[in-house]
Parts: sequence; C-alpha cells; structure tokens
Amino acid sequence: MSEVYHTKQSTAIKKCPRCQKKKPLTDFRRNRYSPDGHQNVCKICAGINLSYAKVPRQLTLIVTSKICTKCGIEKDIANFSPNPNGKDGYHSQCRECKGERARRVYRENHEEAYAYKKKIWQSPERVEYRRKRYEMRCKNEPESVEKGWQVLREWQVDHPLRIRANARKRYAKKRGTVSERVNYEAILDRDGYTCHICMKQIDSTIKKGPASLVFDHVIPLQPRYGQPQGAHEASNICPAHRVCNTRKGNKPLEWLTPFARRGVD
Repeated sequence: MSEVYHTKQSTAIKKCPRCQKKKPLTDFRRNRYSPDGHQNVCKICAGINLSYAKVPRQLTLIVTSKICTKCGIEKDIANFSPNPNGKDGYHSQCRECKGERARRVYRENHEEAYAYKKKIWQSPERVEYRRKRYEMRCKNEPESVEKGWQVLREWQVDHPLRIRANARKRYAKKRGTVSERVNYEAILDRDGYTCHICMKQIDSTIKKGPASLVFDHVIPLQPRYGQPQGAHEASNICPAHRVCNTRKGNKPLEWLTPFARRGVD
C-alpha cells in the first residue's frame, strides 16, 4: 500500500512504488476509486509501460557498419536506407543493391510502369492539383517560381538536341507512326556533320539560318499519297542542312533533282 504523509501546510506527499520517490499529490493523476483520490503511480511513471518488477536497462546500440544481405559486403551504415521496422533501424540491403533491383524491375516492366504513370499524371484530379499548387506557389513564393523557370531556360540552352528529340517524338506520335527514343548525339557520332542530301559538310558553329544543322527523316513521317510512311527511329534519321531539308520536304530522296541537291548556295 502506498504511503501518504501530511505536512503542516496540509500538502499531501505520496510515494510512487515505481520510481520510489516521494512527490506532491499533484504529481499523481486523479482516480476517484482510490482511497486518496489519486492513482497509485506518478504521472511520469504512468506514461512508461513497465512492470513493477525491476527491468534491467537496455543499452542503446550504435551501428557504424553493416553487411548487405544481397552482395555480402560490409559497408558503412550511410550506405543503408533507414527502416523503422528493422532491428537496427536500417534496411538489410544497401542502397546500391536496392537501386539495381529497382532499375531491373523498371526495365522489365517499362511499358506497364509508363502507362500507369501516364494514367495517374493525366488524370483530371492530378491536373487540377498541379494547377492549384502552381497558383499557390506563384502567390506565396514568386522568387522560387522564377528561379525554377531560370533553371529550365539554362537547361534548354545547354541541351538543344534533347529538346529537339522530344519535339520530334511528339510530332511522330501525332502522325500515328512508330516512335522511339532517339539519341541525336549518337547519330552525329555515326554520320558526322555531313548532310545526307547534298553530301557536303555542315558547320556546327552556325545555329540559325539555311546552313544550320537539322535532322531529316529519310522516309517522311507524312509522305505523299501512295508513298510509304517512315518511322521515328535512329535508322531513319540523318543530319542535313536546313535549306536542304526544306527543299526535300516530304518527297523521297530519289525524287530530288541535282539542282535541289545543290546544297547551300
């Protein structure tokens, strides 16, 4: 039975059986069924789920390294992602092994994953959410929005071929033809800066004008009536002068006259 002491100031003091400390009665929660009207243990001990028996204090383990269950290599703990459900608070596999598995699963299920992401991204609820979030950012964080646009403009200046690849891929999809991801840098490594129409060199320093570099579909994506339709793939794309590409249009290459294949005047 707990002990209760009374002082001259009529301030009750009660001894907690868990912490074995004498505390004022205000440190104990009320309990109308108790003889003194308060719980047997103090508020601090009542929040700790311990039995009355003395439990040995557990030592906190500091993990500095761990062996990955996938590759079997002992690595620093920084190479493991946190996991609240793990015994030591970390995943059993290292970040590198988990990333390799995620990339392999994505490659094996690329079409399904892309279709699922596209469905979620283009859903009306998601579009409305992105619109409201952008409006809120423009209102509350105009500097952050402007910084994002500045980063995008710098990226566009540094990656003109990537922008061109995305635009041509969208154009091919609208024409209903076969479309794949095209690496224009690889095409330049394959063919060099040589126009496949006039067979003359292309000046890579010219960014605009008739002599600038463009990429032409040898078999047009939008052919003339009765002609086959080409595909948007690396085997059907070659570098060309802008003016040569304009003269060719959607005609097959064998239809061009020597005058149309004269190159840059």
